[in-house]
Amino acid sequence: MAIDRKQIKAGVKKVFLPALDAMGFKRSKDGLGGYRVQGEFVDVISLQLSRDVGSLYLHYFRNMLCDPFRDLLNAITIGERLGGMEYSDWVWKANDADELVGVLDEILNAVIDRALPYLSKLDSFEEYAKAVEYVSEGKRYPFAMVVIHIINHDYGKALSLCESIKARIVKDDDFDFKRNDKDIKLLGNLDALIDALNTGSAEALQKYWVSENMDLLKVKAL
Repeated sequence: MAIDRKQIKAGVKKVFLPALDAMGFKRSKDGLGGYRVQGEFVDVISLQLSRDVGSLYLHYFRNMLCDPFRDLLNAITIGERLGGMEYSDWVWKANDADELVGVLDEILNAVIDRALPYLSKLDSFEEYAKAVEYVSEGKRYPFAMVVIHIINHDYGKALSLCESIKARIVKDDDFDFKRNDKDIKLLGNLDALIDALNTGSAEALQKYWVSENMDLLKVKAL
């Protein structure tokens, strides 16, 4: 009988999550990975189950703890997605429970060989900021760069970028600022930041967002 999602999650709970525990990660509520707070960062290592039952991908990424614009456990700012064929974009696949154990062992080897060293290279804020600047180049809405400017206390750059983003975002039909709660919250946070930058209270708002995100992480953890 082909493996199903329930069996996959059971295998992940038995093999994958205890290994993440030992690496200092707290389990996320979805049962597919975990996170750890590293100073001003949040590291995430998690599995994605493909629509093709039995297929898995490995995600690992780092977000900023004070970022109000992203789902810290799901939105990849700086990170990678890996599959199994020499860690290229090829999927790890198990056809039954026995194969799943081997696949999960292979993924854990990738965590040790690839994910953890990758995250370690980003330990300094300067290196992380360079990575954010690189991936933000050409983006229409570079929210991550806004956060970098705030952490750097480059408030003039942050305000200019916020105002530029807002001028475009309110005209973008892809957003629904009347009915979509996620979009409403995004615009609300953007307005709050613009106001804080204009009144000299950006640092206090940053601290508030750190506290708010810490509370959200606790809610999403087992």
